[in-house]
Formats: sequence, structure tokens, C-alpha cells
Amino acid sequence: MIFGHEIVDTEVIRQLVYALAMVLIMLYRSEGLWPSPKHEDKIAKLSKHSGKKPVRA
Repeated sequence: MIFGHEIVDTEVIRQLVYALAMVLIMLYRSEGLWPSPKHEDKIAKLSKHSGKKPVRA
């Protein structure tokens, strides 16, 4: 508050900070905060359990 007048509401500032954080996360961690396992990792895990080598095309 400056001279009794609010220039920007604190709720708006909070939402802008949250939106900026989301944009930064999307830019720098496009795979997500907890990336899902890659397809190759799933194939390797399945081949360990079955005892067979994975077939590559």
C-alpha cells in the first residue's frame, strides 16, 4: 500500500508467482517432476523376469 491505495492486490501477485513457477518448470523439466520410465526400461525389466533377451527391430 502506498498512501492508502493498493497498486496491485497481493492475490494477483501470488497467482503471477505461481504461474511463473509453472512456466519455468514446463521449460526446464518438460518430462515432469517425476518422469515416467522410458519404454526401453520397461522392456529391459520384463526381459529380466522372463530370462529372454529383448528383441530390437
